[in-house]
Amino acid sequence: MERYAKRNTVERAINKPKQFRAVATSYDKRAYFHLGTVTAAALVAVTTQARSP
Repeated sequence: MERYAKRNTVERAINKPKQFRAVATSYDKRAYFHLGTVTAAALVAVTTQARSP
């Protein structure tokens, strides 16, 4: 059961950025543009998660 819980946590963490349309449909030619988009989405996800009870 513990193995499933760890796997579930990893899958949720990987799929979290996919909820942001800019990340899911990113066709950037440069890696640093994509990194900026992913970083911005991660910051929004963390701050949103921190505010929820």
